[in-house]
Amino acid sequence: MASEQFQRLRLLVPDPYDYILSKLQRAGLKDSDDALFLFQSRKLKSEILRERYYRELRDYLIEPLEQHDQTLERWIEIFESRG
Repeated sequence: MASEQFQRLRLLVPDPYDYILSKLQRAGLKDSDDALFLFQSRKLKSEILRERYYRELRDYLIEPLEQHDQTLERWIEIFESRG
């Protein structure tokens, strides 16, 4: 289509766990649907998602943190029940 037109173009894609965690703060219906699809299609592990949330993201979220914790746990429960 555009052979050699985009020689310097690099596409960067977030890790699937990072993508799900990026949806967590807003946590709208579309966000949870996207996260569920990705979780199931990539066969992700809830233990890794939970670990990365607490290790890499939680300290940077806007309060109340308990709300984000609950959202994560609710999502994991949904992921596991539909997996």
